[in-house]
Amino acid sequence: MVDVDYQLLIQQIKSGWPETQERLPVTLKPYHMFADELSVCGGFVFKGHRLVIPQPAREVVLERLHRAHIGVMGFCVALEKSHSIRE
Repeated sequence: MVDVDYQLLIQQIKSGWPETQERLPVTLKPYHMFADELSVCGGFVFKGHRLVIPQPAREVVLERLHRAHIGVMGFCVALEKSHSIRE
């Protein structure tokens, strides 16, 4: 899956940012206010140490993260099971 806007963002980060937003494509304008925090590593965009997920992948990534998260009740059940095993 190729996200054209994400690739455009990568190119903008590599080539540098203009002083003002007026010269940017509309899809990149929201990134201008924190452009100095953006970097590219391994073909991925990072804002500081946080990964910027491409827009088309956000729904899938969020669903997978939620599926992997057991929550408080799941943690309590797992803790209870592990505690009863030790006894």
